[in-house]
Amino acid sequence: MAAEELAAQARAAAAVEARNKRLDLQRQAARRGLIDTAPKVGDTPGAYMGLKALLTGVNTPFAGHRYSVEARAKGLRTTLLRGMATEIRQTGVTSKELASPEFGRLVAREVFELNREGGKTGITKNKSAGQIAEIGVKYLDRAREIQNRAGAWIGQYEGRIARTAHDPDRIRRAGFESWRDYILPRLDERTFEGVTDRDAFLRSAWEALVSGVHLTQEWKGFDKAPAFKGPGNLAKRLSHERVLHWRDADGWFDYQQKFGAENLIAAWLGEMDSGSRNAALMEVFGTNPRYGFQADLEYIRATRRMDHNKSREVALTRRFDVLDGTAQQPVNRTLARVGQLIRMQQRTAKLGGIVISAVTDLAGKASELRYQGLPLLQAYSDGVLSTVRGRRGQNPELAAELGLGVEGMISALHARYDADDPSVLGKLSRWENLFFELTGISYWTDAQRTGAVQLMAHQLGKQQDRAWGTLKPESRRLLTGAGITPAEWEALRKLPWTTDEEGRVFLTPERARQIGDDALDELRAAEVQRTIDAHLDRLSVDVGQADKLARRIEKLQAVLDKMLPGDRDAEKLDIRATVDAMRRYQKTTAQLGQDVMKLRYGEAGKKLSPSKALERMAREVNTLARAERQIGEKFARQLAALKSKRARGEAAQDAAAQAIDGVRDALVERLERIERAPERLEKALADGRIRAREELALKLDAMYADRVDYAVLQAGVDERAILTGGTLPGTEWGEALRLITQFKSFPAAVLNKSWGRTLYGETARPAKVAAVIHQLTASILLGYVAQSLKEMSRGREPRDPANPGTWVAAMAQGGGAGIYGDFLFGAYSRTGNTALETLAGPFFPTASDFMNVIYGIREGEDPSAAALRLVTANTPFLNLAYTRWAIDYLVLFNLQEAMSPGYLQRHERRLARENNQKYLLPPSRVIPRGGGWPTSPDGG
Repeated sequence: MAAEELAAQARAAAAVEARNKRLDLQRQAARRGLIDTAPKVGDTPGAYMGLKALLTGVNTPFAGHRYSVEARAKGLRTTLLRGMATEIRQTGVTSKELASPEFGRLVAREVFELNREGGKTGITKNKSAGQIAEIGVKYLDRAREIQNRAGAWIGQYEGRIARTAHDPDRIRRAGFESWRDYILPRLDERTFEGVTDRDAFLRSAWEALVSGVHLTQEWKGFDKAPAFKGPGNLAKRLSHERVLHWRDADGWFDYQQKFGAENLIAAWLGEMDSGSRNAALMEVFGTNPRYGFQADLEYIRATRRMDHNKSREVALTRRFDVLDGTAQQPVNRTLARVGQLIRMQQRTAKLGGIVISAVTDLAGKASELRYQGLPLLQAYSDGVLSTVRGRRGQNPELAAELGLGVEGMISALHARYDADDPSVLGKLSRWENLFFELTGISYWTDAQRTGAVQLMAHQLGKQQDRAWGTLKPESRRLLTGAGITPAEWEALRKLPWTTDEEGRVFLTPERARQIGDDALDELRAAEVQRTIDAHLDRLSVDVGQADKLARRIEKLQAVLDKMLPGDRDAEKLDIRATVDAMRRYQKTTAQLGQDVMKLRYGEAGKKLSPSKALERMAREVNTLARAERQIGEKFARQLAALKSKRARGEAAQDAAAQAIDGVRDALVERLERIERAPERLEKALADGRIRAREELALKLDAMYADRVDYAVLQAGVDERAILTGGTLPGTEWGEALRLITQFKSFPAAVLNKSWGRTLYGETARPAKVAAVIHQLTASILLGYVAQSLKEMSRGREPRDPANPGTWVAAMAQGGGAGIYGDFLFGAYSRTGNTALETLAGPFFPTASDFMNVIYGIREGEDPSAAALRLVTANTPFLNLAYTRWAIDYLVLFNLQEAMSPGYLQRHERRLARENNQKYLLPPSRVIPRGGGWPTSPDGG
């Protein structure tokens, strides 16, 4: 039994390996096609434009220029999160419950039981836990299927809950003995199958975990997931067999609480996120993505020697490193943690007014929607209305179908202001997530993104009745960039689309999953024909081999006649009957062979449809199946008769018996293959339809996910690769660069996305000029609005609009001049920092201020006022926009006046002299000289 199981696994592995080789060739051909045809832009050769389009997308329009690995990963992630978030919301389970360790343990028990053979929910008697467990298993299975379709071979194993997380720092602090004693009683005996020295096995595991090697792309050790060999192959790495098996759900959950991820839902989300990224990489660059990418670079070097440029190769490689996670692997985990902690502190201390700065998002949103063909007035009005409608917009059902409003669920919004991925530092990260919720930026961003995508979907919905050639040019450009072809548009628009209560029509990705079989077969006619041809080739081979075996039967007749005595008429008749059956079978195989030719080349000049081909094949194969059963029964009777009557030592009889055995087995096996031919073809066609539906839905998901990051700016792979400069976290230069570039993601996104789209996305000169004028003007005006609101939140009058410096500052605030506005004019940046902070990042000026306080103490100066300012500027949660005025007047102004009597009056005079500004309510009028409880302005 074990041998048969191993043989089946070997056959399955060989089939997957063969499939992957075919997929890799197809994907390589698709990549090379884009590399060869992409246009040259400026001094960037077309080949490098094509490869960058495959990685992260480019702004210059051409077919597929935004259907990149990054966009696919976003689309796949949206697909998974959309369904999961919607179903969790329908259960009524609150976020507080989901974050509860007690509830998480119940869910883990339900999942463990559900993933056992014949398992079902209900073991905890908690209905909500059972519901969440079913949802989690459902979408983890989908994530696994997505990766398997892309080329992986990830199996399911009994009792799986989620991928086990291992925190190297916690494991190191515990030490080997303590870690071993904790994990050993919680592991199942399957973990130690074939292991002679358990202690040595666990020590090897501990050393790998402590070093962090299990987090790298090259690691193929325990707890990954069965079947390939060879370095660097992502499909093989994902398919590697897991080694750590847990005794029960409580053992896994206890280990996660002590040494891994503390939240089960977060572990699921992380698994879906990484699964989406892995699948996207394999879909574009093959089952060994890095090898495929490097082969493309080599192809460019070999075919375009004049265009070869080392610096462009480095830039593209940095983007690939971000995409596959290599750029996020720390060299020194302790140093990386320190850097993350500093950046987290700076975010929560400096971004309290971020929602005010986000007012300038309205300009970027309007520019993007204008680029898609919407009127500017409608775009701006939606920006205002989205704030009122909230995270799920005017139509919650439509928002759910589009996968909107779920980003708040994973609290990742502050990534748009940082170049490196947000860290997970236990409870501190939860406090940071709370901070961004309190600032209002989470709500604002979700609401604006929801409004933008709904407008995009409605803009396409209004054109459902239009053929491809009559679409608005902006919409045709949008669809072409997402890789959607005219034939796909025609198939989509024949479907019923989503409508709201007001009768407005929307194009949603779910509609693509409703395309009928015939429409899909027509859409992908060439692929369908290739599938049928491949299966007919296999059938022709099987029929030919069966014919050869049938002819061998006739040759055995003479041998059988000689072996049996002449008076055995009954047995002779039985043999003749078998031979007659074989002759009838030969006629049937001959007919099937003729039908194979008709299926391939058509009958009377007309090819059969896939359904007719299947019907004809099934009819002929059923006849063969009856022959197979008849032959098998007769051979069995003949063998029994021969073996009972032949002398044990007669070699001729032994040889004849073995020959009959071999022919029968080979013939039956071949007939079984023929019998399964219609089933195999039907499955191949059905799988192709599923892939086509999912691919078209993914194009729409990826399109919306990609363009909404332009509408409501979010830093992506390009910005991270540029700002981190290819450095790794946990290195001295890497951490220094991350501190310097903190808060630079937004200006980088403005330059790369907004201005990149405006300058390179518009092909007509008048449209480009209009776009430049609008973006520059709108960003300056809204920059002034944001700047004024920020000043008022500090209790000050807006800055004088007659002062040219005010508009320079507004230009920088709105992102119109990006980072250079701050550098050239010393204005305030989007986050309210000075030019020095904009250039050097917030940390180094803070460190300089601290050293100045220390130096003042050494020189005998009173450091209290400077120290207070330093503490105030760097205390998390203290600078929230809507509480800052109260904190200033009730606490901080009082302390400053007490430390330095007359400080407030001096500060007011300096503000009037340098900025021509006054306080709306001058602090010196309510705070007595030298400090004291605030009084009314009239002295009462």
